[in-house]
Amino acid sequence: GEPIDAARVAAATQRHALYDRNGDMHYDLISAVHKSLRGGSADAALYYVARMLTAGENPRYVTRRLIRFASEDIGLADPVALTQAVAADQSVAAIGMPEAGVVIAQCVIYLALAPKSCAVYRAYNQAVKACKELPHAAVPLQIRNAPTAMMKHLGYSSGYVYNPANGYVRGSDGDYLPVELAGTSFFDPFDCEEGSTLRFCEGAGRVQGSGSGEHAVESGRTRDGVPH
Repeated sequence: GEPIDAARVAAATQRHALYDRNGDMHYDLISAVHKSLRGGSADAALYYVARMLTAGENPRYVTRRLIRFASEDIGLADPVALTQAVAADQSVAAIGMPEAGVVIAQCVIYLALAPKSCAVYRAYNQAVKACKELPHAAVPLQIRNAPTAMMKHLGYSSGYVYNPANGYVRGSDGDYLPVELAGTSFFDPFDCEEGSTLRFCEGAGRVQGSGSGEHAVESGRTRDGVPH
């Protein structure tokens, strides 16, 4: 390689000095990455990620943010997105930089072009809210653990049907949630999606209720209830 002289050291030092990991530029750039990904701009997202990495950002910081994005902003609209993000993170540990840069770039482009959905993110937040409001809600007897004869006598696990061995018939959420939350819906496949989340749920045969009314995933019905 070329010899290292004072000018090269000064240039490198100046470049890194302009990028403070705790400064405004750091947060401006990662914000730009997220917003470019959400907007589907692969070129912009790739530029901002490359700019962070060439300025000396820890690549694991970038890949951790990509992992979060894959579930928070894509979720079940494209479950492979999370696999891509985790693989990018693992590649940094496996081969290091700069070689892992191209793997990160592949992930960034994939996430930008993937369909977006915040349904899983909102569902988790709603579940957390319910836990805070009802932190001691009792687990229904039929799905409690029953390791002793006394527990079985008290009705623990009584009436529970092992679905995988019985043709798998999906029960209503009210059969599994605490009685105080019976009928509550956290996950709404129609919530903030481009269509892929709904198709995923249709493939799983999921019928989902909603706290503000019933949303049914059924043949011949769209998100607005208008027939195809």
